[in-house]
Amino acid sequence: MTAGPTAIILIAVVVVVLLLIRLAIVIVRPNSNAVVERVGRFRGVLEPGTHLILPVVDRVRARVDRREQVAQLSELHVTTSDNKNAAVSMAIYFAVSDPRLAVYESSNYAAAVAELANTTIRNLLGGMTMTQARESYHPIRGQLESLLRAEVSRWGVMVSRIELVSIDQAVSNA
Repeated sequence: MTAGPTAIILIAVVVVVLLLIRLAIVIVRPNSNAVVERVGRFRGVLEPGTHLILPVVDRVRARVDRREQVAQLSELHVTTSDNKNAAVSMAIYFAVSDPRLAVYESSNYAAAVAELANTTIRNLLGGMTMTQARESYHPIRGQLESLLRAEVSRWGVMVSRIELVSIDQAVSNA
């Protein structure tokens, strides 16, 4: 028994409809958001749960994890004002506060936070002697925290805390 042209068309239509339904359903996991674009322009941010979008017209641009993340920066080498090499270890705890800004203002907000922390700690310690740097954990951490918070808030990221693990004199291999 062969299927007629009507049956083949009906099967094709059912497959296309099922595919469109599958593309229209967006499931956003807990502790995350989805940034949706309509024809390439920002449409909105989806909260956790099940949502319907218009397939083909809408698309999920990015999924953003809203949980606290950590950037572990170890063995960052900095030259102090007295020409000594310092090895700095720190951890930065941050979370996305605005998914739209996190997606559109930075191509990779986690890497940008780490790079900004590297640059900022180099600037802070570069103006200090090794002795001053070792004796100034709390002021350094406070300055670093306030500078980072001000900058990363433009990216929709919130720095919750910074832990300055160590500032030690680096061992040279020369």
